[in-house]
Amino acid sequence: MTAYSIIMFLVGAIVFALGVKVFRGRTGLIDSHHQSKVTDRARYGRAFGGSVILISLAIFVSGIVAFFAPSAALAVLLVGLAAGIGCIAAVQIKYNKGIF
Repeated sequence: MTAYSIIMFLVGAIVFALGVKVFRGRTGLIDSHHQSKVTDRARYGRAFGGSVILISLAIFVSGIVAFFAPSAALAVLLVGLAAGIGCIAAVQIKYNKGIF
């Protein structure tokens, strides 16, 4: 499980860095058709970036849990990903008037 933890830490760090960039206003990292109806790009970027940061934290926590309870690591990852994807869907519905 050490390899899993290391991979999760690295992937979590990469996803976190991307989330911070989007949070700070680099909405160009998001595909253009996902923001075709967005009028307030600053708030959209903060909300979307926050959701991506939530996903990165789930990945990171899954790596930590793998050290202590390897059987629970996947459950933590799936719950965290579901929460993050749900937040992204809510952001899309609020700011883009639909998922796509």
